[in-house]
Amino acid sequence: MRRAATDHSAEGMLWQKQKAFATAVATADPIAFDEGDVGPFARHLVESFLDRVLWGTYWPHPNLKDPMPDDGLLVDYISSIATTAAWQHKLLVDNPDRLYWH
Repeated sequence: MRRAATDHSAEGMLWQKQKAFATAVATADPIAFDEGDVGPFARHLVESFLDRVLWGTYWPHPNLKDPMPDDGLLVDYISSIATTAAWQHKLLVDNPDRLYWH
């Protein structure tokens, strides 16, 4: 999956929405996020395809029963995958604006 996402994004054929990873680890220990597979993979996508990635959640999480993700914790993960203020602005503002409005 990592290679397919990387190949398609590099060719400009794919936008990445960073949401499923956060839902999957919403109740996990933040250290596990950073040291496991999910955090590094999400960071890789942001770093590699900064102009074609955005962030979101599955809020209001209609398909989840238990445990329900903590949306505040999900927001806290943003700085773990987009490590500078400029990258966070692209992830949260610039890229969604380009994808949905331009």
